[in-house]
Parts: sequence; C-alpha cells; structure tokens
Amino acid sequence: NGIFGFCDIRNFTDLTEVLQAEVTQLVNTVALHVHEAVARNYGAPNKNIGDAFLLVWKPNRGRQVEEVADAALLSLVQSVAALRRCPDLSRLA
Repeated sequence: NGIFGFCDIRNFTDLTEVLQAEVTQLVNTVALHVHEAVARNYGAPNKNIGDAFLLVWKPNRGRQVEEVADAALLSLVQSVAALRRCPDLSRLA
C-alpha cells in the first residue's frame, strides 16, 4: 500500500529556451522545496526525471492510510506555497 504523487514543472520546454543555463538552478530550487515538504510530511521523493518528481507516502509506523493521505495532500499544498514565496524563482521569472 502506498500513495503516489507526481509533480511536474509546467511549461518546462518553454522555460528551458528562456532560461538556458539557469534552468538547472530552477529545477534544483523546485526539487529542494518539494523534497523538503514531502519529507516533513512522512513521504519520500522517489525519483526525479528532468522536470518531473515521483513522490511516495507509505502507511507505516502506526500511521493510518487516512493520516498519510492527508500528509501527502499537505505536502503538495506546502510545496506550492513555498514555491510561490521563493525569491530565487521570482528572480528567474
């Protein structure tokens, strides 16, 4: 049993054309915020593939499926909120 999340950087192809060498900084900044939110909420970043992130939450250590599902949703909300506040991403935009 597990909950899987998939996060994708929207319009990545266009961003690579505009940002060129700075696209790596963008991906690393997004990954940092997404990974921190997921880890803080009982999950694990499983795999990064370019502009996409596979995320996993497993019910274990006494946590019920409902609690883990709530934590997974909270992770994604926290990721979006952190990315919207991120000065590094504002500078790149």
